[in-house]
Amino acid sequence: GGAAGASVPGASDSVYFNSGGVGQVILDINITVLKLTMESSYTDTIKQNGKAITTTVNGMLLNGGTFLGSTGNIVVSGHLIIAGTNFISTSSVLTISRDYYFTSGSFIHNNGTVRFSGAATQNTRIISGSTNFYDLLLSPSANIVYLFNTASIFNVSHALYLSGSYQIRIDGGTINVQGDIIHTGIISVAPAAGTIHINGAGDQTITGVTNLNYGGFCNVKVNKSSGTLFLKNIINVCGVWEHVMGTVDDTTYDAEMAFSTGSATNGVKGNQTFNKLWIGTGGNSTTFTVNAGDTLTANFVHTGVYGSITYVGYINVTGDFWLGSTGTGGGGTGTIAFTGSGNQLLTGQTLTYSQGILPNIKIDKTGGTLTLKNIISVRGNWNYIKGTVDATTENSTIYFLNGNRTISGKHSLNNVYLSSWGSTTITMPA
Repeated sequence: GGAAGASVPGASDSVYFNSGGVGQVILDINITVLKLTMESSYTDTIKQNGKAITTTVNGMLLNGGTFLGSTGNIVVSGHLIIAGTNFISTSSVLTISRDYYFTSGSFIHNNGTVRFSGAATQNTRIISGSTNFYDLLLSPSANIVYLFNTASIFNVSHALYLSGSYQIRIDGGTINVQGDIIHTGIISVAPAAGTIHINGAGDQTITGVTNLNYGGFCNVKVNKSSGTLFLKNIINVCGVWEHVMGTVDDTTYDAEMAFSTGSATNGVKGNQTFNKLWIGTGGNSTTFTVNAGDTLTANFVHTGVYGSITYVGYINVTGDFWLGSTGTGGGGTGTIAFTGSGNQLLTGQTLTYSQGILPNIKIDKTGGTLTLKNIISVRGNWNYIKGTVDATTENSTIYFLNGNRTISGKHSLNNVYLSSWGSTTITMPA
């Protein structure tokens, strides 16, 4: 193999460049081959020259020489392995249908897009080897798990895109994003253990989806030294949203933060404030955790329709809280504190008790009235400190479920039920 073969290879041929024919190759037509290999003994250059390159089955193995991409699309149906070649990608789209391994040589993004696709024949994709991307697109043609190597560093300088009609799970490793993030996926969310690390120095925007159950992100870590992170549409998280530092704006585009069900590590880390918060938006029960010692403040809270929610940690609510969950479990050891300076509404269930169960409740309002509405089931303590409580206008009922608890602070409620199975101790205000 080399620069001057006896004939032009076709779709049924595998192409090899090695010391048997060292010389520069400049493409003058679009090519489709089974496999393209640049062996370590090849020391010259393949120039894409604006032509499209497609490997149909066995991918590309690049061990030597230089690959000089330009403007044509490159489709690698199979693995892309860079182990010695100086690879300058196309400024258009490089599509990789299977695994990506970079061990030596170089990868230069050329301001192009790298798309990791994939079909059901291999539902896990491995991306390994520290790489700087310009645009990174995860857009599979089947439900795919993307495993980014935990020992590798992946940077996306311009934009990270997640799209398509299949589940996208980043289930390992970290992607550092210095630009924008756009999620247009239209399939149900899936819990994932990977991390998107937002660390750009300038303004960045996360654009989510418009359906509460679609377009789920994995763990997200906000760690910005400067600039503002703008949130837009529904940001659906199937893991932990961690705030280390940096300004986050979720009001300019009226964004909503949603935490899906089905993930054991669902919740937030770091002190932060959300304008609109949804908890448990999927169809299963979930545990929502605020990291110990941190406080989550939310202006508006809405729980999902199905499943139960177990609360861990401290949630400070300054606006309304609407209980949509119909699950009969949950509650937890967390605390929901109503601390707004204006009027607030806590809306419970309309049919029966023991649905949408709340943990410990704290009322510590500096102004306005907290209005209680419908049936509100509580598994924890009820601690009144200060503020006006209206329990009668909306004919509210408080169900204190089975278990030992303390009801403290002098205030008036409307209908109160004390439920007990077995031995229960309830401490009331003197």
